[in-house]
Amino acid sequence: MILRVFKLILTGIFILTIWQFEVFPTQDGPSHIMNAYILSHYDEFKNFFELNNLLLVPNLIYYGFMFLMTKIFHPFLADKIFLTIYILLMVFSFEFLISTINKNNDFLSLFIFPFIFNYNFAKGFYNFIFSIFN
Repeated sequence: MILRVFKLILTGIFILTIWQFEVFPTQDGPSHIMNAYILSHYDEFKNFFELNNLLLVPNLIYYGFMFLMTKIFHPFLADKIFLTIYILLMVFSFEFLISTINKNNDFLSLFIFPFIFNYNFAKGFYNFIFSIFN
């Protein structure tokens, strides 16, 4: 019970880290936000941009999510929701992995926290970090 509360507190701290910035500082994140916004509001930008290719492209998970979310929320808020989902999936999927291997070693699920804000996350490689859950 104490371990679960501690994991929830740590998860909350990581999520608060995302929400304390207006735009979470990643290298490619702002360009992904802008591209997703242009795609979701293409009617406003079709005088400036032309859709060349609608095949499977890199960052398709992010652009699909943001296409829907920027219709409802501000793009920066939609990005924070996406990153919050990433943190929750990372924590709970690792906890599930550990409990599947051995239920008695539940404390090992704490070892995911140093790896949540990893190099690929800081670079803004959102599709890559979501591929970890696949």
